[in-house]
Amino acid sequence: MRTVKAYIYSRVSSLQQVDAFGLDRQISTVLDFLENAKLPTELGYQLDPSNYEVLESDKGLSGYKGHNFTKGSLGQFKRRVEAGEITEGCLLIESVDRFSRKQGYDAIDEFTFLIKRNIDIVEVETGQIYSYKLDHKLSALSTSIERAHQESKRKARISKKSWNRRKEESLSTGVALNNNTPDWLSLSHDKKSYEIDPQKLQTITKIFEWYSDGYGVTEIVNRLNGEGDRYNGRGWNTVTVYNKLRDRRLNGYLIGKYSTIPKKENESTSDAEKRILGNIKIKKEANDNAIRIYPVVIDDELFSKIQSMMDRNVSSKKQRSTTTKQRNLFNGLTKCHECGSPMIVQSMSNGGQYLRCYRQRTKDEKCNSKMLRYFESEKVLLGHIKNLNIDEIYNDQKQSQSLEVLKRKLSDINEKIVLLNDKVRSASDEDELFAIMEFKRKRIIEKDELTEKISALENESEIFRLDYNYDVEKLTDQDNTVLRRKANEHIAKVISSIKCRRIDSSYIGAYYLYDITYHREVLKHILITDNSGKLISEIAISEKDNERTYQVREGGKTVFKVESNGNAWVLYASRTKTIDDLLYYITTMMVGREPDEFVYQLNEDQIEWID
Repeated sequence: MRTVKAYIYSRVSSLQQVDAFGLDRQISTVLDFLENAKLPTELGYQLDPSNYEVLESDKGLSGYKGHNFTKGSLGQFKRRVEAGEITEGCLLIESVDRFSRKQGYDAIDEFTFLIKRNIDIVEVETGQIYSYKLDHKLSALSTSIERAHQESKRKARISKKSWNRRKEESLSTGVALNNNTPDWLSLSHDKKSYEIDPQKLQTITKIFEWYSDGYGVTEIVNRLNGEGDRYNGRGWNTVTVYNKLRDRRLNGYLIGKYSTIPKKENESTSDAEKRILGNIKIKKEANDNAIRIYPVVIDDELFSKIQSMMDRNVSSKKQRSTTTKQRNLFNGLTKCHECGSPMIVQSMSNGGQYLRCYRQRTKDEKCNSKMLRYFESEKVLLGHIKNLNIDEIYNDQKQSQSLEVLKRKLSDINEKIVLLNDKVRSASDEDELFAIMEFKRKRIIEKDELTEKISALENESEIFRLDYNYDVEKLTDQDNTVLRRKANEHIAKVISSIKCRRIDSSYIGAYYLYDITYHREVLKHILITDNSGKLISEIAISEKDNERTYQVREGGKTVFKVESNGNAWVLYASRTKTIDDLLYYITTMMVGREPDEFVYQLNEDQIEWID
């Protein structure tokens, strides 16, 4: 009987359980089950004890509030299933309450979402299996879910009473709260008072003073990063600076952004903030209900001034509408040529759309890349893909040899995983267990990568069956979400990445460069266009039998070609091109590989003329 992959999930709702036995117990219990698992024949499969993936444990995430789906690895697993990355499998959990403690209907929705997509769920503690292939067990599932939810409600009531008691004690005695400590504060040795971090205080004070002096958030980010200031070990970005300016705990209050006011149903945080700012009565009630517990590090006058300035900025900003459009047809493929970060589509106030480096946009780390016009970029890339010779990429006689090599590597990896399985069961403590699991996680990643490559080689005939002759008019309509997502999936089967770059050249003016790589590393293309989308040059770089060929086409004709075996070049060129033109092609071809201060020289005796 065939086997399917098992996915092991564990969760603890408090960080104290991480340091105790919670995760260790859950993982060990599930592994013991997997070792001797005998599933009903109606499922049509069994589990292989050596074929499993331990999902990253959700540490300190609430199943009652569903944080393991919105912020944790279970949510990541769900998105992998939704995206089609995982098409079948078996999710192993110690008990239903590890999966969800949400109220009945919401929890059942999470279960059935996976079950409908060929992911069966096994509750190891009871032996219950939830699958469409078995008789429906909704009553048993509902009972387990209701029990878990009611238990969480009871704990939530106790926790809320405890929290209120500690707040009242802190107000009456001045004793510090022992949790929710802001990052610029720490608890004293006796845990009864707060200590201020002087370095963080200096940075925060600069942020407030700069904003008061008229510097915008983006400029403040640039200044902080330029001075080498770090936030939680990373560079500052516009979001972290904005949140600091809005954080009322700096002014001593327990709450942050008017959090005593509940959001309306389907209301975003920014919309709630605008509603509060527009309602003087609500804002006054929020301030009256707030309590001061923390040390005041930003005085009332400066903090109030900053809030007034930001209130005016929020009120004056144009209301943005939400959209479900598939704006970037090449989502997941477009990368920044400068730093490798994803390229996103940014809409401007004038209606234009641009490809922009995500890192450059957030100012998280420095990147000097420039934006590219999106519609022009999409048109160029679609035209290239429509005319792509798929056979040129995938018709490789060495395919069968590569497949055998990959299968041998996969066999070696499987043997290593078996050995690590034995070590998992004999681990002496949780530290050793997590170390072994980390090694195993890396081996499983290698195994998955090899399996993916083998599958790609064995099923490449599918790529030839896909239709890349798109109706461009329909495809470029961003409201046509279904078609654009389908096209994105098709394109991603062939193209690995598209590195995008805008260059301002004294030779030809501003131009765009698209460096296109494929899943098979036998060919890549570089497209060079002007900023209106007119194709200037198409460069193809191919490799076969240890010989590399660089070919430049313009106006549908080859104007430049170099064949190289690593030791010698043969250069072909059109007589319509000057020596300066050819030097430009060579420079483009060799960018990033030439030594510093290297200069190319050519004379006509070295050229094989094409025409």
